[in-house]
Amino acid sequence: MRRTIKGKLTFSVICIVVASILLTSLGIASVAGRNMISDQTGVLELNSARYAEEINTWIESEKMLAEGTAASVAAVESIESDFLQSVVDSHAAGREELLNLYCGTPDGRFIQSNREAGIPEGFNPVERGWYIQASAQKGTIVTDPYLDGITGQMCATIATPVLIGGEVAAVIGLDVTMTTVSDLTDNINYTEGAYGFLVDGSGNYVTHPNKAYAPRVMDADTVAVTAVADVLPEVAEMLSDGTEVRQITDYDGVSCYFSLTQVKGSDWMLGVVVPAANVTSSLRAMAVVAVLIALVIMALVAVFMSVLIGKMLAPVQVLKQFASGDFSENAVVEKGIPAQYKDETEQIETATLGVKRQIRGIILNTKQEAENIETIAERTSGEMTQLNQDISGITDTIGHVMKQTT
Repeated sequence: MRRTIKGKLTFSVICIVVASILLTSLGIASVAGRNMISDQTGVLELNSARYAEEINTWIESEKMLAEGTAASVAAVESIESDFLQSVVDSHAAGREELLNLYCGTPDGRFIQSNREAGIPEGFNPVERGWYIQASAQKGTIVTDPYLDGITGQMCATIATPVLIGGEVAAVIGLDVTMTTVSDLTDNINYTEGAYGFLVDGSGNYVTHPNKAYAPRVMDADTVAVTAVADVLPEVAEMLSDGTEVRQITDYDGVSCYFSLTQVKGSDWMLGVVVPAANVTSSLRAMAVVAVLIALVIMALVAVFMSVLIGKMLAPVQVLKQFASGDFSENAVVEKGIPAQYKDETEQIETATLGVKRQIRGIILNTKQEAENIETIAERTSGEMTQLNQDISGITDTIGHVMKQTT
């Protein structure tokens, strides 16, 4: 097919059309792909922020309990033990997630709502981190989650100072389980394969679907934690540089998009993870559809151009007849291309050169014959002149004879 002019033109046109379609499809797919990835990562960020806000709402509700207790004490301006006990008891009533609500005073007294919770010998609330942080900031603080050795549950402490006359008269603290937060992170599944995890202010996992990363009690005095930097350094970089979304290979080898959001009112970070395949699957589907459409278009173009070019090049057969040197009305021209020719163009060029030589020879021969005819014509003209003279003499002689005869 590519030896004929029709085949070459058809092939060239199809290649140009195919290249145009492919380039156009690649351009559209590239732009659409970037927009799609941007949209999907935007959805990921929105969900990460939404779940983080839910955790923040829970934290704020627990803060309200601590701050309400502190306000009750500050309103009376009394830190008598009986009064403090009545305040913590009344505010702790009916709170299922609350492990303990307590109050520490500068003189070392520790009043708590949970009567069953023992107080270690020599325990001094003033020396505890929650008391020191709340007193120093003169505001509500939220500690990093920790694994309670007695209950085996993840807990967090919220503490707020009791300010009387601008001075810290006591510190209210409460220990609350992380059940609400764990349930929320465990149920982050707004799309297939998505999950959530929580990281504390020290960069350690608090909750994660991979139970190997969760805090665990090693012995009575030791709790093992997993640092994000030890298992996913790129996620740890996101924690430090504030990157919102990044594509990272997850712990199970699956490429995923990670989004981290700061939980307001604490140093915690909520992470939401979505498999990259969720985004690329749409791109693959779009690419398959584009390829199928391109193939259909190419097939239609090939058929259409083949027919069109065939009609447009129909006079080539007449040219081949002319080039063959056969000028008869019903000349039969072989449509095939003889093996000695590279293609149809070479065949026509060769035949045309042959016809050119023939016509040139005919013209030269005709010119020579014309010169010969001219010479003959001149000679004949002279002979005709002589003949005319002879005829004139004969006419005169006949006239003379006729006179004599008369």
